[in-house]
Amino acid sequence: MYPADNKIHGGANKVGRYLIDYFSSLNDIQVDIICGISDIEKPQNINEIISLGFDPFADMQKFLLKAKEITEEKNYDVILTSDLFPDFGNIIVHSHTVMYKNKNCKNIIERLIQTFLRRKKVKNFKKNFKDKNRKIFTVSKRLKKDYVENLGFDEKNVICVYPGVEQREKAEIQLHKPFTFGIAAGNAINKGGYLFLLAAFLLKLTKKDFTAKMIVSKSKKGSAIGGFLKFLKLEDKVEILPEQSDMEDFYNEIDCLVVPSINEAFGLVTTEAASYAKPTLISNTAGSAEIITDFENGFIFERKACLIKSMLNLYNKMVKILNLEENKYLEISNNAFLLSKKFLWNEYARQIAEALEP
Repeated sequence: MYPADNKIHGGANKVGRYLIDYFSSLNDIQVDIICGISDIEKPQNINEIISLGFDPFADMQKFLLKAKEITEEKNYDVILTSDLFPDFGNIIVHSHTVMYKNKNCKNIIERLIQTFLRRKKVKNFKKNFKDKNRKIFTVSKRLKKDYVENLGFDEKNVICVYPGVEQREKAEIQLHKPFTFGIAAGNAINKGGYLFLLAAFLLKLTKKDFTAKMIVSKSKKGSAIGGFLKFLKLEDKVEILPEQSDMEDFYNEIDCLVVPSINEAFGLVTTEAASYAKPTLISNTAGSAEIITDFENGFIFERKACLIKSMLNLYNKMVKILNLEENKYLEISNNAFLLSKKFLWNEYARQIAEALEP
């Protein structure tokens, strides 16, 4: 898919777009884009947009076969893909490998659900990752470890480069009353939406003063997460929001982003929130936990195989955040903003371009 900028959702799509922008800005490089569907006219600095006319995620194997035919005909020097796992070209990877083997998903129920939901992706992994000599770019060290240990890639062929974030010159550091948590839970199971609501239920039960804003992919009435929210009687505490075309208002209206994901290759929302001086409370299974120092520029809680233990760990860390002195919170927020300054999109693309040189 190659949508207009204001229709880009998800970290993988953002990473792909910034790479396209970077490489197409170089005078000695010609860039073609192969996509299932495109709803924009060809940008001036792009050589060609080759649209196959169907949703690649509706028939991934058909898309990969067509794309392979085109790349062989065009004889490109470098082929970069994003989260598609083809059996050709170099690759930019965002997702963990075989889900049922991933140590991050220890809980038997969660593991069964993830295995079922991603069974086609697991099949494609096994089929398409036979060539161990291709270079793979991952967005976190734990994702690199995953490819080396679970698929047998040579460590030197798996390169970790942290993605960038849109830079902001300054951010307004403030503390709302009551304290407001935020979560983007498009996939409520993998992204930890239900876990977050359980922790919020405990917060309400113990009479903690807080509110929360939750972004889900469907409307409140039409989503299972909305029904769960009503079941827990959290409608006075948690506001359900639809997908946001612009996340600025969301970040400005919260005090702490929560990322309780089962698996998160990196989690661009971590650095995005940091660029608004909003610290993140993140699970230790997420890639961006590697750049967070607990109670210095953000917060980390430990996900366990036992759902109850995970819920209690998240709840206890949220309580500690609510009990922070205002000066300490403002210090952590400022450190989060400074952290975001370390991650530049041009530097991310430059490192990949450098690694691709023969």
